[in-house]
Amino acid sequence: MGPANPECSHFACTAASLDYACANKAAMSTPIVTARRNLVHRISKLLLKRGEFDLTPWQLHRARNAIDLLEEERFAEGERTMSEAELPDLYEPAGYVAKEPIEPQRLIDRLAAVVAAA
Repeated sequence: MGPANPECSHFACTAASLDYACANKAAMSTPIVTARRNLVHRISKLLLKRGEFDLTPWQLHRARNAIDLLEEERFAEGERTMSEAELPDLYEPAGYVAKEPIEPQRLIDRLAAVVAAA
C-alpha cells in the first residue's frame, strides 16, 4: 500500500495522509484516539528524519516494533519504544547488527496500512 494520494510518492504526502486519516477517524477526541494519533505522529516524524540523516538499523527495528505496538493498541509501550529510537546515543547497543535489513519505505507503507485499518 502506498501513499493515500496515488499521484504523490513523496513521504511528506504519506505523513500528511496519515495525519488526515487519524484526525478523521473520530469527530470527538478520546484518550485512545489521542494516544493513537500521538504515536503515529512520533513514528512518522522519525521516519521523515531519514531525509536529514540515515537512520541506524537499530532505529528502524525500534520503529518497526512501535508500529507493531500501535497495531496492538499498546500505546504506552509504543511511546517508550519511540523514546529509545529517538535517542540512539543513549539506548542503541554498541555494535548492534540487524538480523535482517529493514527498508524504511516498507515501514512507511506498513504504518499507512495500520492507520487505514484502525
